[in-house]
Amino acid sequence: MIPTVEPNAFDDIVVRLLGLPIMTAREYIDSPPPGWFVLDVMQRELDGQDWVALLIDTDPDDLQARRSARQCWVNIPGQHDTRDTACDALEVMLLGTEADDNT
Repeated sequence: MIPTVEPNAFDDIVVRLLGLPIMTAREYIDSPPPGWFVLDVMQRELDGQDWVALLIDTDPDDLQARRSARQCWVNIPGQHDTRDTACDALEVMLLGTEADDNT
């Protein structure tokens, strides 16, 4: 049986794997910072339809060089039954952010 990982435990796993200091509190923002990279998408609560994306300010390929990265949690708008629909909504949101930056 594969153990389930609660979102707060996921924070600890991510930062330990990346070699970053462990984060003790999580803040959510509604708009992604321009130029940041999506690391993962997950449910905000294990049984809910609210989803969040974990973004970092460093290209994940550059983390191999033990470079530090800042992270943020972005709320994905809407209620989504699956990770795929949450990812689609995030993609639309990110494309809208890029379009705003180009104007």
